[in-house]
Amino acid sequence: MHPARAWQHTILLALAAAMFLVAPAARSLDLTSGAQLIEWCQAYVDDWDSPGARFCDAYLRGFVDGSPQIAIQEPSESESFTQRATRTRLGRPVSARPKYCIASTTTVPELVVQLLTHARDMPSQGDTDASVVIYAMLARYHPCAT
Repeated sequence: MHPARAWQHTILLALAAAMFLVAPAARSLDLTSGAQLIEWCQAYVDDWDSPGARFCDAYLRGFVDGSPQIAIQEPSESESFTQRATRTRLGRPVSARPKYCIASTTTVPELVVQLLTHARDMPSQGDTDASVVIYAMLARYHPCAT
């Protein structure tokens, strides 16, 4: 290797090593606490355009969208007898049956109010993970009919 190339190679290795040493250590995935979610959702009520409000909105939407235990139900006013019989008798496989059913007309502000009301009534919920708080709120306000 040409001496000038060796020198450049050495400098690049030194820079890479320095970047490795000063780079922040990889962090584990920290779960969002119930208290943090409650704080964000209170910000949603106080100032819906604040960063905390946007976190609350995004967290709730993502949670509802991503949970296999939650079903969004469309109004079924025109359900025929056969459709109802099929739905109630056959249904879905047991493993796919949701525990919580949210009407498609439910809004994020309604979920926020329900979450904050539940947190006020059950203050110890803030000491747990945010998912536990949300599932407890859903069990209270949005259980699926059996």
